Amino acid sequence: MSLFKNEKTPCLICGNPTPKIYPTMIEDQPICRECEKLISMEDHLMALLTINRLRAHLKYREKNSNMHAGFVETRKASCEMRNRTICIDDVHRLWYIKDKVNEPIFRFVDLMGFTLLEDSHILQRGNAKGIETFPSIVESEELDDLIHPAQKLNGLLMCKSYKDKASINNSYEQKIKGLVKTIRLEIEVNNIYWQKLKLNFNAPDVIDHDINRFIIDYRSKLAEIQEIAQSLMTLFPKESVNNMSYADELMKIQQLYGAEDEYLQTNSI
Repeated sequence: MSLFKNEKTPCLICGNPTPKIYPTMIEDQPICRECEKLISMEDHLMALLTINRLRAHLKYREKNSNMHAGFVETRKASCEMRNRTICIDDVHRLWYIKDKVNEPIFRFVDLMGFTLLEDSHILQRGNAKGIETFPSIVESEELDDLIHPAQKLNGLLMCKSYKDKASINNSYEQKIKGLVKTIRLEIEVNNIYWQKLKLNFNAPDVIDHDINRFIIDYRSKLAEIQEIAQSLMTLFPKESVNNMSYADELMKIQQLYGAEDEYLQTNSI
């Protein structure tokens, strides 16, 4: 008998023992860790789960697993900063974000839009109508006041003592670090369990007081993330081929998410 598993209170979904410590509760009933790992939805929907809704969700997840088996990866867009990859199947017009086992798969038509942000500052915004780009904080004119004096530290300020030089450099360094802490890509989707997917990337750090190196690294990493955004733009339908009727679209939804039909009709969250 395990010290950490409760065999007297089996999981209502699969019958396996449930955890004794901090179990996930659905309608005041614990579920096992294995069933818990299969759940994939936004956090606020977890509080609305019932046992019946969870069963319907796990059927949906089983369907999702089967779709992974038939997924044909024709291309992908990656960012090494956090090893995030968007895998695209142009044959079946599907995509998902590679992160862990049985990631949720979305259709091309599920993509509603995306926003790329430097902290709360919007850098790019894209949807089926096109993409808008705004100036980067790190590329702003105000940054010149921070960069140029730091560049002079390698020449004009050589006459100062090492302590003074380090103090001045550190001052500019802190200002640079405070410009952008997180680069975030928010992807809006039309899905019953997901409305917004968030990919967070920490901005590069200043190494060895080299501010110029930081600018180069920042531009490189930002370019990688923008590549992902550009790949998302290719998923939007072209107007010339977007002739599918609403009835046809509903039929495709039912074929793809057949396991969810009963859920949508009787257990809408």
